[in-house]
Amino acid sequence: MGRFRFRLEAVLELRRKRETEAKRALAEAQGLTRVAGESVAAAEDALRESQARALDELSSEHATTSAVWHRNWMTRLRDDLEAAQERLRERQANEAKAAERARAARRDVRALERLRQRAWQEYIDGELRAQQHGLDEFATLRVAAGRQARKELR
Repeated sequence: MGRFRFRLEAVLELRRKRETEAKRALAEAQGLTRVAGESVAAAEDALRESQARALDELSSEHATTSAVWHRNWMTRLRDDLEAAQERLRERQANEAKAAERARAARRDVRALERLRQRAWQEYIDGELRAQQHGLDEFATLRVAAGRQARKELR
């Protein structure tokens, strides 16, 4: 037999490149999700801090002016928190889509890799059969030659 050649090798390489790209996109999406989560945590911390400061300010002599200012400040911080939470949800949705694309790319690669492995095993089995056939022919010729030699000796 000739040397092994998998006819779909180019398709397999293309799918491997797509899988690599999908993994890269997933890693990027995970990073963006992590950053968005940190942003939400920072916004929650800022809101908690503003609420604590507002309570402290209420006990001061300029409580009315300060209370109005702190209420407006906390409203802005709540809006910032809601915006950060929305960004986090968007990032999580993007990450889920990227993860699905990565799984699909891996599934496509594995399908061709299994096909390639089966083709390789068939090639090896054919090589072994050819070798065995050659050995069988050689053994048959040796037996026939031995018989012929015994006939000549009689």
